[in-house]
Amino acid sequence: MPSKATEFHGFSGPGCEEESWSPEVLTFYGDSDAIVRKLEKFEMNLPGRRVFFFSLEKDQEEEIVFFERASKDTHNVYTWKGKHSSKLADNIAHAILANKGIACVGEQTKAILKKLSNFKPEGPIPSPVSARAAFSHQIMAGKDSYMKVSAYLMC
Repeated sequence: MPSKATEFHGFSGPGCEEESWSPEVLTFYGDSDAIVRKLEKFEMNLPGRRVFFFSLEKDQEEEIVFFERASKDTHNVYTWKGKHSSKLADNIAHAILANKGIACVGEQTKAILKKLSNFKPEGPIPSPVSARAAFSHQIMAGKDSYMKVSAYLMC
């Protein structure tokens, strides 16, 4: 375990409501405990974001959980599970680069994800206040697996 002097902490800005052209993607590797511990070091300002999502990759499978603000205090959640394909991440990266902050990159990403079979609504939930609250349930379900988790902070 690193000493306090070498611990990393990260902060993400307020999202597209103030900076529409600066989405972020944070990627972590490890087991579930390591990834949740890393996520706790980042303030992602999730309550201030309209759209964010994460992908979890392990054993050739991928899971996506997409959050879209529905009201001041709730987010609609959409999920997808399937075979991992780097093409999906490439399509999202291309949309971000092509967009250059002109249109809503969250909506563009949602359009890409809606093309996936079995991308389905799960209903509204209270807005998550942290990355741990938003992402840890799915991460902890893979307790003994080595995984890659990417948090997409769109707008």
